[in-house]
Amino acid sequence: MFNQRWVGIILYGLGICIATIGASKLPEEGETWSEILYWFNDGVILTLLGLWIWRQSDDESTDDETKEKRSPFDLIRDIQPILEDLYRNVDDLECYQIQEYVKILQVQYLLKLERQRGLIQDRIGLEKSAELLIAISYGERVINRILSAALDGHHDEAVECTEEAHAAFKEVLEMFNALWFQEVSPQVTKV
Repeated sequence: MFNQRWVGIILYGLGICIATIGASKLPEEGETWSEILYWFNDGVILTLLGLWIWRQSDDESTDDETKEKRSPFDLIRDIQPILEDLYRNVDDLECYQIQEYVKILQVQYLLKLERQRGLIQDRIGLEKSAELLIAISYGERVINRILSAALDGHHDEAVECTEEAHAAFKEVLEMFNALWFQEVSPQVTKV
């Protein structure tokens, strides 16, 4: 049929063009408003409609992802074999192959993990999750450095960053095991 996202983008762009055309003509001398002010108004309305349609399509795509029901622990656990494979083979890979590994890590795991940070905080509390979230952010930053080095063609730097990312996510998994599955003892409140 049609892609709602692209319809929204096209309406958004078309609305901006029409609003620009409507705003380009100055009013005649002695008049307050331009005679093509209506074009400007129509362009603004079309832009807002396109933006709304575009944003609705993003909501539908995130609904499909949340139906997948992978917990943050599952994502951290499942990222380990890919990082392990990259860590073992990084010396033999070309930069474009390293880029593909990193793109898989980002799209299939890190972006989904980022959307579930609130769930981590809800489950183990903000105070306990702070160190874990910092470690996850550090691992993400190192993975971004791998991609940057691979894009720039610096294979040696990509290898070093891969070793660092491997160690970082092993530490994240250990922290996750300690915090995610620990028994939450009831807190005693003072009266």
